[in-house]
Order: sequence, then C-alpha cells, then structure tokens
Amino acid sequence: MRVSWVLLVALTACLVPAAPALAQTTGSASVDLSLPTLAAPVSPAEPQNSSVTVRYEWNDGMAEDNVTVDLSHVDGPPWLNSSFSPSTVEFDLGNQASGVETRIVNVTLDVASDATAYTEAEATYRAEAEASGTLPAAEIEESLAFESGFAGQLVAALPEGNVTAWGGLRQEVPIDLENTANGPIEVDVRVDRIPADARGTPPDAIVLGHEPGNESTTATMEIRVPWSLSVEGPVELALDAAHETEGTELDDRRLAFTLDGRSAVPVPGPGPWITLLAAAFALAVRARSR
Repeated sequence: MRVSWVLLVALTACLVPAAPALAQTTGSASVDLSLPTLAAPVSPAEPQNSSVTVRYEWNDGMAEDNVTVDLSHVDGPPWLNSSFSPSTVEFDLGNQASGVETRIVNVTLDVASDATAYTEAEATYRAEAEASGTLPAAEIEESLAFESGFAGQLVAALPEGNVTAWGGLRQEVPIDLENTANGPIEVDVRVDRIPADARGTPPDAIVLGHEPGNESTTATMEIRVPWSLSVEGPVELALDAAHETEGTELDDRRLAFTLDGRSAVPVPGPGPWITLLAAAFALAVRARSR
C-alpha cells in the first residue's frame, strides 16, 4: 500500500506541467544629436567652435552601469577637420527604469586654407550608445550644413629706390601683385598722395585668381611731371582688395615711393645771359649812333 502511494505521487508530479522560466525583458533606448545652425561661413583663418546637445532616452529597462556614448566625425569634404570635445560622454541612469539625460559638448570645424571660399558642404557626425543591462545599443547620424569662408591677403611690392620721371615723358611704375587668399579678388589702386605738379594715373581694376598660374601679375601705374619743372616728393598708393563676386574685403595695403621728377629743359648758367645782354646793348648803341 505504501509503495502504491509513492507511485501515485510520482505519477502526479510527472503529469503536472513545469512552470515556465521568467523571461528577461529588454527595454528601449535612443540617442540624439542637436547640431548647431551656422549662419556665417567658417573662415579658414580661425577654427569655429559650437555647442552640441547629446540626448539619451531609455524606457522599461535597467542599465548595469553608466551608459557611454561615443561621438565622431564620419564624413565631410577633404579640406575639413572636425572633432568633438569631449568625444565620449557618460550618462548615469541611477536606478531609473525610464528617463531622459542630456549633455553639452563642443564641436570644432577647422577649414583648410586651400578650401575654395564660399563652397557649400556638409559634415556628418555619429553618436553611438553602448548596450548596458537590459538596454540595447543605439546610434544616430546627423549632418551639419555649412559654407567655407574667405581669408588671406594681397601681397604687393614696388621697385626698390626712387622713381625718376623726366618732364613731358610718361614714366611707368610696375606694381607686383599676388593673391594669397582662397578665392578670386579684385584689386583697386588709388593715388592718395603725390607732389602738386605731378600727375599719377593708377591702373584699372585688376582681377587675380587663386589657382596656381593666375594668382599673380604686374600692374602698371603712369606718372607724368611738367616738362619745364623739377618736382620731388613722396607718392603714396592705397590698394583695396575684395572677393571678386561676394565683395568680402581683405586688409588694405599701402605702398609708397619717392618721386624724382626732372625738367626736360636745361637751365642755363649766368654766362649765356651776360652774352645776350651785351649783344642787346651793342645793338642799341649802334642804332643810336645812326
């Protein structure tokens, strides 16, 4: 009888289904990047720093430890160098099963000096959140539209020494110009100072490209002095340079030289004048004696 009872208990245990194991639930997670809006072009002369908001949201899950988000620049033009600081952020979720956390980081855009000015481009950035506990990994990519800026300078030079101009003749003064900016420029030359009896004619507006081969030239200024006067004094030139189409100005350049203007008419000494006076006197005496 006792054996039968044991068998009955064993048989009943076999027929009763086992309770299913509790499944581990998985929550949800997302990461987001709020990139800045850049209204002005990014100048090659100075890297631009902007703030970026990193947002992490999770629901119905628990992290084993802090959640780490890696930030990176993944695509863009070859003349752009960009990075985050810091490039890794951590979110302490505590014991919360759901919530939202944000961090502010810095992104730097550094445009190379050879990037053509006013070129529209995009930079793509990625945020990657690691999996932790019952929270899955998450990532996102966002793009930032921007435009390369204009920078550089005009290099200008005159011949060394004074400029000699002979009266009544046209004297040409060469002005060497070189564009070191990252876009085509238009150069206007004006005469700010010149001796009163001299006249200076600057060259017409000059356009310089920024590619090798057409970024430099020699312009010509003309100077005239009176044919019967000698003039001497300083000549000052102002050179205004700006982007050919956008009008963005570069720093002005100033050049100066000394003008040595020489009369084309020889000035006689006292001897010829005495001879002329003596001849006139002799003629007057002869006319009287008649």
